[in-house]
Amino acid sequence: AAKAALEKYGSNSLAEEEETSILELILEQFDDLLVKILLVSALISFILACFEEGEDAETAFVEPFVIFLILIINACVGVWQELNAEKALAALKRLQPDEANVVRNGETIQIPASELV
Repeated sequence: AAKAALEKYGSNSLAEEEETSILELILEQFDDLLVKILLVSALISFILACFEEGEDAETAFVEPFVIFLILIINACVGVWQELNAEKALAALKRLQPDEANVVRNGETIQIPASELV
């Protein structure tokens, strides 16, 4: 029964994943529709501010600057959360036992924990 369950559900282990580079983490933060809309709106606002004349010329750059600043802060927080999540997953993997005691056919034996079903 245990072999059938192992074949059906797979091993009892956390999946191995490659570490994501910081650059990939940063770029992932901008891979969202709302963030892309905000980037485009900030860019348009910046372009319009370049053509602003008169007394409002300096203050016209405040809006695109604030949008860019918020997006950068959002990306920093997102990267920080991702890095903390990766550290937590690594800690969980270290806590995962290598072997387990099981009763099979009335006998207690030790098997690799990944084969526990």
